[in-house]
Amino acid sequence: MAIRPLTLDLAIVTWQPEGIARVAARQLPRIPGVRYVISWQCHGGAPIPDSLTTRDDVEIHRCELTGISNNRNNAIGHCRGDIILMADDDIDYDDDGLRRVLCAFRDNPRLEMATFRFDGAGDKPYPTAETDLRFPLPYGFWVSSVEIAVRSHSNAGRLRFCPELGLGARFPVAEDEFYILSALRRGVIPRFFPVVIGHHNGPTSGCRPISSNAALEALGIYVGLTYGYNAPLRVYTRARLIKRQRRASFLRAIFGIMSGIFKARAFRQRNKEYLW
Repeated sequence: MAIRPLTLDLAIVTWQPEGIARVAARQLPRIPGVRYVISWQCHGGAPIPDSLTTRDDVEIHRCELTGISNNRNNAIGHCRGDIILMADDDIDYDDDGLRRVLCAFRDNPRLEMATFRFDGAGDKPYPTAETDLRFPLPYGFWVSSVEIAVRSHSNAGRLRFCPELGLGARFPVAEDEFYILSALRRGVIPRFFPVVIGHHNGPTSGCRPISSNAALEALGIYVGLTYGYNAPLRVYTRARLIKRQRRASFLRAIFGIMSGIFKARAFRQRNKEYLW
């Protein structure tokens, strides 16, 4: 009996008319079994570019909710492929990269979540070999949402991004960190594959300066929920890393992270559906 090939959906998020134009300008290879599922926020009733409407491997769903996490969840909810790859509107994909995503899951039938890498990620460090990602992650390494693929009919496939986190939300960062932490707490072990799946245009959010206290508080909430009573002991290390990355001053990071730690318990109570 022939085995049905796995299918792949890219859950692409974008916003505003300029965003859908960026998607239309991206390299989205036509590959059998691969579809592009786009969630579009703040669309303003703008028309969809002809180059997208004429493709039978593209779906566009307008999203009326705010915040990038709601946008990602909307895209995920419309995906029907065996594998779902998180995606943004400023990434160029190539045939070989997407095929290797499918190969990773085909060759590892029990794999629920995989992470990959991109060209154009600046100085972001990656593990040098294929490896399971257990807690704690390698020092200085973080997983960006656009590097994550999940098997849709699995525990990982049921995960969603927390709407209180990410651009356009109360806390504008850390949605990716909490997504991975929630996976680990629910018994999902992500596996990193040193496979380049595309080119990212511009720096990742994990490299950008932190412009608000709410962003530092989000990191503090993450530290608080990750380390519990030992969280205050981790503040110095996290603040030093932020300073080394030139994302914020050391003292500002200390006070912001501590503020977040005190808010961690209430945050988890509000968001149990998305956490663990």
